[in-house]
Amino acid sequence: MHIPDGYLGPATSGVFYAVMLPVWIAASRIVKKTMQARQVPLMAIGAAFSFVIMMFNLPIPGGSTGHAVGAVLVAVLLGPWAAVIAISVALAVQALLFGDGGITALGANCFNMAVVMPFVGYYVYKLISGGAPNDSNRRVIAAGVAGYIGINAAAFLAGVEFGLQPYLHHTAEGQALYCPYGLKVAVPLMAGEHLLIFGWVEAVVTALVVKYLEKQAPELLFREKVPMKIPTKLWVLLGILVLLSPLGLILPKLVKAGGAWGEWGADELKGLAGYIPAGLKKLDGLWQAPIPDYTFQGWEGKGLSHLSLAYIFSGILGMALVVLAVWLLGKYLSRPERRPLMPKRDFVGRSIRGALDFIKESIFADEIASRPGVLQSLDPRIKAVTVLFFILLVMFTRSLAVLGLIYIFCLILALFSRIGIGFFLKRTWIFIPFFSLLIAIPALFSFISPGRPVASVGPLMITHTGIKAAGVFFGRVVTSVSLAVLLSMTTRHFELLKALRFFGIPQMFVMVLGITYRYIYLFVEIVENTFRAIRSRVGSGMHYRKGQKVVAWNIAHLWIRSYALNEQVYQAMVSRGFRGEPRTLDHFQTRRRDWLWLFGAAMIILLLAYAEYRTKL
Repeated sequence: MHIPDGYLGPATSGVFYAVMLPVWIAASRIVKKTMQARQVPLMAIGAAFSFVIMMFNLPIPGGSTGHAVGAVLVAVLLGPWAAVIAISVALAVQALLFGDGGITALGANCFNMAVVMPFVGYYVYKLISGGAPNDSNRRVIAAGVAGYIGINAAAFLAGVEFGLQPYLHHTAEGQALYCPYGLKVAVPLMAGEHLLIFGWVEAVVTALVVKYLEKQAPELLFREKVPMKIPTKLWVLLGILVLLSPLGLILPKLVKAGGAWGEWGADELKGLAGYIPAGLKKLDGLWQAPIPDYTFQGWEGKGLSHLSLAYIFSGILGMALVVLAVWLLGKYLSRPERRPLMPKRDFVGRSIRGALDFIKESIFADEIASRPGVLQSLDPRIKAVTVLFFILLVMFTRSLAVLGLIYIFCLILALFSRIGIGFFLKRTWIFIPFFSLLIAIPALFSFISPGRPVASVGPLMITHTGIKAAGVFFGRVVTSVSLAVLLSMTTRHFELLKALRFFGIPQMFVMVLGITYRYIYLFVEIVENTFRAIRSRVGSGMHYRKGQKVVAWNIAHLWIRSYALNEQVYQAMVSRGFRGEPRTLDHFQTRRRDWLWLFGAAMIILLLAYAEYRTKL
C-alpha cells in the first residue's frame, strides 16, 4: 500500500500534500490540548510497532505480497489524532531512509494509512465496544473488526488513486503517463487482496495486541488515571519482532513472490504492463534512499543470511529513529505534567534519592542471588571460571553469529536463574549505549574503516568493513557485560569476593573492595540523616551560597565520620580474631552438578570456537 514515486501524477500528489498540511496542523493542535506528557512513550512504542509490523511482507496466491499496518491499534490506544502523527512519522522514515513509499506520494500514503485508516477504525471500535467492561471479549472483537474495516478502507482509496491516473494523465494516443491500470483493474485487485487476506491479518494482529494489553497492561489500553509507564516486556517483545522481521523477506523469496501490487519498480512494471509510462520513468528513482529496500547497496544478489542481517539492522535503525522522532514531537506537543511544588535546583536532594535508589537495586540483586535458580546453585569458583572463559571467547571471536548465540545463552541462563528478563536487560543495557556507540558509530564510515561502500549519509560512506567491525565490537560489549552481570547478580557479594581470593587476587584488594561495598550504604545513610536535619532547621529555600557551604560541611563531616568508623571497624575485627585474612562461615563445596556444569560449559565453548574456526576457512 506504499505508493512509490511515479505512480501518481504531480497534480494528484500536490492535492494530497495540500490536504495533509492542515490535517497535520490540526493533529498537532489537538494532541497539544489533549495528550499528557506521560502518554508520549506509548505513542512512541505505537509508532515503532507500526514501523516494524509493516516490514513483515506476507506472500499471497498470485505472486504478490502485503502487510499489516497497525494504525487502528495506535488509534485505539491514544485516539485517532495521535495516530495521525505516529503513523505519519513511521511512513516518513520508511520513505526517506529506506525508499519504502515515494517522496512525492508521501502525502497520499499518509492520507490513506495515517488518516483514513485510524479514523475509520477508531470509530468502528467505539461503535462496537460501546460501554463494554474493560476486560470484555467484546472489546477484543471490536478491535479486530475495526482493524479489518480500517485497512480495507485505506486499500480501497489507494486503488481509486491508482485507477484514476490513466484518466487524469495520458498522452494524446491515450497511453498512461503514470499508473497504467485503470479503476476496473486497480480497485478490484487492491480491495480484493485486502478483503480476502490482509484485512484478516490486520484484524488478528490488532485483536491479539488488545487482548494482551487487557491482561498485562490494562492502564495503557484504557488510559486510567495512573502514571503511564511502558512495561519493559513490551519493549522486549518489540525487539523480538525486529529479530523476526527477516521472515518478511525470507517467506516471499521462498515462494518466489514479487513485490506488493502497485509497488513495482520501472523495470518490473515493464515486464507486467509491456511499457514504462513516460511520467513514471522521470519520477522513478527521484529520491536515492541511503538504505534502499532495507538492504545495503551491493547486497542485492547476496544470500538470505546477508539480506536478513541487513533487514535486522534496518529494523533496529528505523525503529530507533521512529521512537526518537515521535518522542521529541510528543514532548513538544504534550501538556506538561502537574508536579508537586519542590525546589527546581535541589541537587543535594536528587543526589541522595539517587543513592537510595542504588541501594534498593543492590539489595534486590542480593535477593536475586539467594533465589533457587540454576546459576545460584553452583559453586562461585566454577561460575567465575566459566564466565571468564566465555569472556575470553567473546574477546577473540569475530563472528556475529557466535556472539549472538552466546548472548541468547545469557538470556536463557537469566530466565532459568529466575531473573526477570526486563530487569536483566535494564541492568545491562543502561550503560552499553554510552560506552560503546561512541566508538562503534564512527567505525561504520570509510574514514575509519575503508572498504566497499554499502550506503551513504551525505558526504560520508558506510562501508561493509565498517558495519562488520562495529557489529562485532558492539556484540562483544553487550555479551561481555551480560556475562559479568549474570555472575554478579547470581552470586552474593561476600561469596564473589571469597572466590576472587581463591584465584589469587591480592588480599588487600579484596578487603578494600568488600569494605567499600559494605560501608558505602552506611555513609549514604549518614548523609541522608544529616541532610534531613539541615532541612528540618533551615527549610528547602536556602541561597545557593549557603547551599555550597552546607555541601562542603557535609563532605568534611563525612570524612571525619568515615575516618572514625574505619578505626572502630578495624578494632572490632581485631577483637574478633582478624589476623590479616578474612574468614566467612560459609565454605565452598564442589558437587556433581558443578562438574557437570563445567563440562557442559566447556563443550559449548569448544563447539562455538570450532564454529568460529570453520567460518574462517
